[in-house]
Amino acid sequence: WSGENRNVPYSDFHTKYLEILSFKSNNSNSLYIPFCLESENIYKKKINTKLDREYIIGYCASNPVHEREELYTKFVEKAEINNCIAMGNCYGNFIETQKKVSGSFQDDEIIKNYSKCKFILAMENSKNNGYVAEKIINAYYSGAIPIYWGSQNINELFNKDAFINVDNFQTFDDCVNYVLNLSDEQRKFILEQPFYHGD
Repeated sequence: WSGENRNVPYSDFHTKYLEILSFKSNNSNSLYIPFCLESENIYKKKINTKLDREYIIGYCASNPVHEREELYTKFVEKAEINNCIAMGNCYGNFIETQKKVSGSFQDDEIIKNYSKCKFILAMENSKNNGYVAEKIINAYYSGAIPIYWGSQNINELFNKDAFINVDNFQTFDDCVNYVLNLSDEQRKFILEQPFYHGD
């Protein structure tokens, strides 16, 4: 079991996916367990349930993945610099928005800063089916609405009404326009949805 971002081949077994546990060979006896399930923040209640937040968009990444940088840049251009915060090493085209937060990817300090944002970019390091890291869980736990980009099986793991899936839009611009035009009532509806299936 690992958090490596490799594709998970389809299987007819009830698990639906089998994870490649070795770079050298495929292990047909292995079970797919999404890496996000190791998050220490899974199943925790949101730490902030208020609608009003200091920032509209929050972004925290150490690896400048092109898609993440592009989407964050588009949000800053439309939402304006003061409404966006980049908490990691990456900041799109807007270093002015960078306010680095110390700690690892799921430390309390990161989550506390996430909770100041209406939305958090929860975008994976790559778009591989079956690869789901801790990002979407951390965003949800903070009380922000996750904006997810990554695995196509994300709706099998989490309620599609409790986050925004970038893949539901034809372009990044469409996603940005949708998010920035959500009313408080629409945002409240998303925030009130159960995140985990069976909640």
